[in-house]
Amino acid sequence: MINIEARQEIEGPVLVTANRDQGRKYVLHVARDRQVRLIHLWFVDAAGCLKSLAIPAERLDAALREGVTVCVASVVGPGARSTGSVVALPDPDSFRVLPWGVTTECAVARMFCDILTPDGCPFEGDSKYILRRNLGRAARAGYTYYVSTDVEFILRSATPRCIGALSSLDDVLLKSSRNFRREMMTALDALGISARYQVHHGPETRHEIHLSYADAVSVADSVTTCRLVVKQIASRNHFDAVFASGPSPESKCLGTYLHQSLFSGGENAFHDADDEMHLSLAARSYAGSLLRRAPEITPFTGPWVSWRDWPDPASGRSLCLPWPGAGEDCQVGVFGYQPSKERATRIALRLADTGHNPYVCFSAMLAAGLDGVKRASANLREAAVAMETGNPVRQALGELLSSAFALGTCRVGKAQRGGGNQGGCANPPYTA
Repeated sequence: MINIEARQEIEGPVLVTANRDQGRKYVLHVARDRQVRLIHLWFVDAAGCLKSLAIPAERLDAALREGVTVCVASVVGPGARSTGSVVALPDPDSFRVLPWGVTTECAVARMFCDILTPDGCPFEGDSKYILRRNLGRAARAGYTYYVSTDVEFILRSATPRCIGALSSLDDVLLKSSRNFRREMMTALDALGISARYQVHHGPETRHEIHLSYADAVSVADSVTTCRLVVKQIASRNHFDAVFASGPSPESKCLGTYLHQSLFSGGENAFHDADDEMHLSLAARSYAGSLLRRAPEITPFTGPWVSWRDWPDPASGRSLCLPWPGAGEDCQVGVFGYQPSKERATRIALRLADTGHNPYVCFSAMLAAGLDGVKRASANLREAAVAMETGNPVRQALGELLSSAFALGTCRVGKAQRGGGNQGGCANPPYTA
């Protein structure tokens, strides 16, 4: 048995808190009340592919107390230099009853897991822990990190029929498409995922779900869940949802906006009312560092070979990196400012594949951006020393996770990014 309760703190936010036992009791109560018979334990590997193992309700209490043993390769990838086993510990706060596969006698639930070593310490290859650790570093610097993103995908019909020769924001007229959108948004709401809106955009079959602004861990969980929900609902409506860039005309246009801002003392640290662009020194330094560190963060924001092989100016995902506000195709831009809405000022990065690992991606951006903010506040000598101290992105992600990307465990070939994969992974549509 793992002595999990004895470990109260990690570097960053608390992983195991004193309220864990209370959360365990609440989950057991809800599971009994909702007649949950099967619980899926979720985590993502280094590539961002969703991993799932199912336990019966009778094993839920033991899993909450002790976790479930999984192999290291399932967390880091088959090319990992680390071997052995780790422990997937369910997070009680992430317990949700899935809105499909529910009957009057049997319901199915899911929980996200933290990955620990056998002695109860956070595992360095767990991308969610890496994000928490970097959020802790930001907190010690006096900042809170908020993000938002859009989940883009191609919706293809499973039968040879046209699902809409449309342009941006046109309504989708097919009844099956309407059913898909309604069921998808209803399912997201049932899972507690706040989406600002869903829209058809760009080429004929491209769709976007715009998630609400929130803390980075919550948004990363929402992105992971959203991808699965889209695949599940699409399959039920005889569609195939694809999260992949490739040579086909519609998938060339897939790319993701990654909105982000730093708050300090409850105020938006990116806003400056006296600046011409309403940007503070911190915002300019953050954006400048994203530009400067673009070659270092791109392996983590766009790790898939197919995304890099098909740059297309029409997609807005060109390889140029102009200063914020320079045009529609900027890879780093300024968004959100309106009079009386200073809290909405944010920096957006477009240098991301739709199938990225959100935990790793957010960590890489935060590390790069904070590096610029720290240099702006340092004197010239300190900034010069910082410039020579290596890659802050790799340091923030840790050697194990960075090595997984360097070894190519995440950069699979185009053959593995086939039409039906989920979030860029060669997995079949999920069924509970």
